[in-house]
Amino acid sequence: MKEALRMTSTQYGILTGPAFTALFAVGGLFAGYCSDNSNRKRVIAYGCLVWSLACAAMGLSNAYWQVLLARFVLAFSQAFSPALSYSMIADWFSVEHRATANGFFASGVYLGYGITSLSLLVLPSIGWRIANYISGAFGIVSLAMFIVLVREPERNASSKPPVPERNSADVIEIETKPSVWSRFSTLIKSFWQLMKPTDMILISVAGALRMLGGLVLGAYLPPYMKKYFPDLKNQFSLTNSIVVVVSGLISSSFGGRITDYWSKRTTRRLTEAVLRGEYDHEFDASPALDIVFPHDSATTLDEPLLHVQTTPVSDVHIEDESEASIPASESPSTATDSPPIDLTPFALTPAIGNLLMTPLLVAVFLIPNLYAAMSVLFLAYIVGESWYAPLFAIIQNGSLHPKHLKGSAIALLIFSISILSSPGTVIVGAVDDELHSVRWETMIGTAAPIFVSGLIFLIVARNQRRSFIKDLVERKRNGTLHL
Repeated sequence: MKEALRMTSTQYGILTGPAFTALFAVGGLFAGYCSDNSNRKRVIAYGCLVWSLACAAMGLSNAYWQVLLARFVLAFSQAFSPALSYSMIADWFSVEHRATANGFFASGVYLGYGITSLSLLVLPSIGWRIANYISGAFGIVSLAMFIVLVREPERNASSKPPVPERNSADVIEIETKPSVWSRFSTLIKSFWQLMKPTDMILISVAGALRMLGGLVLGAYLPPYMKKYFPDLKNQFSLTNSIVVVVSGLISSSFGGRITDYWSKRTTRRLTEAVLRGEYDHEFDASPALDIVFPHDSATTLDEPLLHVQTTPVSDVHIEDESEASIPASESPSTATDSPPIDLTPFALTPAIGNLLMTPLLVAVFLIPNLYAAMSVLFLAYIVGESWYAPLFAIIQNGSLHPKHLKGSAIALLIFSISILSSPGTVIVGAVDDELHSVRWETMIGTAAPIFVSGLIFLIVARNQRRSFIKDLVERKRNGTLHL
């Protein structure tokens, strides 16, 4: 496609980066609202239909702007899948198994990447247009399977918005439809409050840097291999598909499972330590401690995003409760029906994986042998592709936000990651237009952000550990902490 439409490296970078991530991010915000307020299965099905048609439309394109437009539609419609899917997973599985479930879900991404790489073998025979038609057809088949096999889960009680009590006998329920601007304004205010926790900001930046490195690697590894191993293009396509599928499936699936097991062990160990009094001296014994389980910087938004305040007929008004404070009895700490769980491993897993992955990625671009380089890349994927499942489990498990807004919080996280990571491929493409090296700009653009991401995840892990211990100490003082 790049050669047929005469794209520059910068244009290619836009197509693989911002053209997708920007619209994907915007669509994610709408997906968050749908996740908490609509039938999730139906919304995902509509999105799948649209992105399948958009993929086929790319095959009909005869100019760069046409491909770009189809890419926009593709990205926007695909954005509805992750946020709604992770919301459904949270209702299907308990806290102790969500990272494992997330890992199995995320492993499908690597299967898709592997098929994409394998398609390079047949592209010379069928052409990029036919390849897009086939991709669209696969989307339709997947849609049919999704409709038949997947059910909409019942929302957990803690995931439902709390309903305010009405005690006055002279209150009349009045249905008032808010304006479009009112809904939009309330949505923006709600998202702003969801971003307030410090760790939400940190994991957004860390996730964005990790995604940026992955996008650069995915976009520019094939051109790098084509330039430095021109006689082994087919061998690279076959080897890369095997490496991505096998290592991605292993890392994503087992990474989530290991994290769940690790969290279960540390939760019990720290609970026993607190019951023995090992951490009593680290926190003030004052009963006025303000603890929100399991993170002390949770947002104060624990009411429906928008509802009608009913009053006597003589004084009817509408109240926007997006900025209302939460009654103590309805706070996230007490509203949850889940036992305390240590979320430190959910941050340590991506931290360790990213830090171990960095030197391996550098080696991939320095090794002069294709098969040796791909072997090292396999190891890099094994240790580093376990980050996605634990990251979203932090949000799902209600550590930072009220549970009935987990869909909106996941969508906001996806939005932040997508927006912040989008410039990566454009920058690398612009540098490549000047240097024409591919090697150094791709190596730095991949390894550097992943390394920094690992450091930030370490900070999140430290914060989560301290918040969890603080919550346990407070529960012990209140007499509510048990093994």
